[in-house]
Amino acid sequence: MLNLQANLRVTPIVGDTYFHYSRFYDAAMQIRHWNFSYFQTNYGFDQSGRIINAMYGPLFAYGMGLLLLIVHSWFRFKLISAFLLAFIGTSGMYALCLRATKKQGISLLASLTYLGVSNLTLWQSVSNFRAVSAMLAPFVMMCAWRMLTDHQRPISWLQLGVTMAVVGQVHLLSCFIFATALLPFFIVGLLKADNRKQVWLNFGGAIALALILTMNVWLVLLHFFTSEKIFTPDAMNLAFSSLRLTDLPHEISVFTTETLLVLTLLNGLYLLLHLQEDKANNWIFGVGLAMLLMSSSLMPWGFIQTKLPVLQTAFQNPKRLMIASDPLLILSLGLTISHLIDNAADKQSVIKPIAISLLGLTCLGGIIKGTNLNNYYSYSARIMKDINHSAYSRDLSLLFKYCRTVASPDYLPQYKLMSNEHAEVLYQKEIINRKQIFDHRVLANGQLEITWVNHLRSAKAKLPIVMYQESRLQTQDKLLSKDAIGVPTVRSKKGLNRAVLAFNAPAWFSPCIIIVLAGWLAAIFALLFGKRLRLLKDARA
Repeated sequence: MLNLQANLRVTPIVGDTYFHYSRFYDAAMQIRHWNFSYFQTNYGFDQSGRIINAMYGPLFAYGMGLLLLIVHSWFRFKLISAFLLAFIGTSGMYALCLRATKKQGISLLASLTYLGVSNLTLWQSVSNFRAVSAMLAPFVMMCAWRMLTDHQRPISWLQLGVTMAVVGQVHLLSCFIFATALLPFFIVGLLKADNRKQVWLNFGGAIALALILTMNVWLVLLHFFTSEKIFTPDAMNLAFSSLRLTDLPHEISVFTTETLLVLTLLNGLYLLLHLQEDKANNWIFGVGLAMLLMSSSLMPWGFIQTKLPVLQTAFQNPKRLMIASDPLLILSLGLTISHLIDNAADKQSVIKPIAISLLGLTCLGGIIKGTNLNNYYSYSARIMKDINHSAYSRDLSLLFKYCRTVASPDYLPQYKLMSNEHAEVLYQKEIINRKQIFDHRVLANGQLEITWVNHLRSAKAKLPIVMYQESRLQTQDKLLSKDAIGVPTVRSKKGLNRAVLAFNAPAWFSPCIIIVLAGWLAAIFALLFGKRLRLLKDARA
């Protein structure tokens, strides 16, 4: 599919592409100009000064921004980032299955199956962030496998803490999804552990480490959602957005979803008939199946959202739970195949048909998905010539001149109670439609200068920026008011006018960043050299 996109020379801008590309562009420009503004967005999102990255995977955004600077164009960025996500995700699935089965061939088949049927390819097709979480999922499930099988030390506080911290720096909501999936494994690991007290200590250490390494994310969220009113993401109907079999024919990934369901059904029938052969596999399959069912319309999401309406904005899409079910179900399949091979009299007679069947399903799924994407990309190539041309340019800002701006109100300040739909209309009217008549320039220390010319003797001017409680606006005259989403109105004199927007970070933020960075350096050092130091210590003893 990457080859398909490269041949057609298309950069699809669909789904969440604008939202994430604006995040990465802002981070890239901060790095390029070495002019950092952790909170205030000065380059992306219409240069409106709104706060996005600080609340949504900040370190991952800076990493993707650095990648964007290295590859020089959005077209290359799309191809290379999609390849990296797929490569890391499949490598993680290979390592997980190899650790469980000790068989390279089965692990390779499992990794290819994961590539074919999981959410990994959603980043390339529709820029869905579930692909990024799917990339990390196998590494989280390595912790689950350890809890299930290592009775002496079910939890490594360093492994679990760092793994969940990485997830938190990418997508905080995925931490809660993975924690839900890990809970059954933790219970089993605790019950079967030789030293339960040590398990609790390691568990507490993992939580403490993860909290320290993600302080810059959750503390910022707590600060903004307690100190002022913030617009949450759009509310979604959980029942409608869950995995529904009746909607599968309308999805690009229809075949891969059906393939996973068929493989799960066959594996489940086998395990049901051989319950006593591999209890670990039964548990893995059971948890994976439970997560899959929870992501579907079989779960009473309509009733749940009436009792917990906050989930409509905080959780939005039950299909997100599939990031935890996919690697578990594929790992279970790998364990089943490994068991079949170990117990077969003629191993070759079992290996060949299984390998051919899995590869055939994966390839066929790729062909069908590729056909659908070929139609989509061909259509995009015809109607999106300006966008595709700008995606080739080394001028990274050129894409946003042709890419349709999305008036999403996520994390905007809310000074007046109103719906997200009304906030979108207001944002479109006051910022997107008027930003061209103002000049924007990024100053030192992350400040944003807005200039405009007034031909009248005296007037009022609404500036195409937003202000939070801790935003500060320096003007030549008086700040008169702020509207429902924080757009300021100032007194405008005749001639050239100037205003400078800045954000005063909370006093606790600088120490927080120092602790987080120091924590990551210490964690990386421990991961790289901790085992070696322990071996040297044991050798001397």
